[in-house]
Amino acid sequence: MAADYVRMGCAEVKKMEAPQTNPNHGNNKRILVVGGGISGMTAAIEAAKTGYDVLLVEKTGSLGGMAAKLSKRVPFREPFSDPVDTGIAGLIKQIEADKHIKVILNSTISKTSGAPGQFSVDISTESGSTATENVGGIIMASGFTPYDANKLPHLGFGKSKDVVDQVGLELLAKSANGAAIKRPSDGKEVKSVVFIQCAGQRSDKEGELPYCSGHCCNTSIKQAMYFKTRTRISTRW
Repeated sequence: MAADYVRMGCAEVKKMEAPQTNPNHGNNKRILVVGGGISGMTAAIEAAKTGYDVLLVEKTGSLGGMAAKLSKRVPFREPFSDPVDTGIAGLIKQIEADKHIKVILNSTISKTSGAPGQFSVDISTESGSTATENVGGIIMASGFTPYDANKLPHLGFGKSKDVVDQVGLELLAKSANGAAIKRPSDGKEVKSVVFIQCAGQRSDKEGELPYCSGHCCNTSIKQAMYFKTRTRISTRW
């Protein structure tokens, strides 16, 4: 049987012809990165390192995305002991210094057409103007949207200024600039903190999410360390 298959294969190869390629295929090597957060900037930098020209489009007026709002970042390499710098400033510096990367701020992608190697992309600015750019590949790094904690009034959000979500706590920690974190209600130093985990998650209630966000636990540990390293307080989970 093996010999028969070999003979059949040899006979088939004699009659085969390699398919012709599409003569109209695109060969544009420029890369579009949508989103100027930590993922988008990293993608742009790595693509530029290999020699590609990159067009980086960000919908806000500055690079950094959600990571720019963080006081510190969850450690992502050994020794995994303390929160680390976000690295955003360094990434922005690399972007600005790279001649292969063009940045367009306050803009969104309003239309795409074409195919790999020959995409046509309409980029709309806040002012209402639209420009068309041609690229060969598109990387989507448009980030995420935090859960709307206003849907959780039973936990006190919206009723008390001192009930904040994780993004709100990051902003408080960042504004404290290494000093003790202050309560939004009266500006006094925080003495006690309660972390409520999985708020609005793992739930079949209307308006809540049936799944886990995947980062809240590590983020809460990181944020508890903000308080532990800046002042002596009690934390509860």
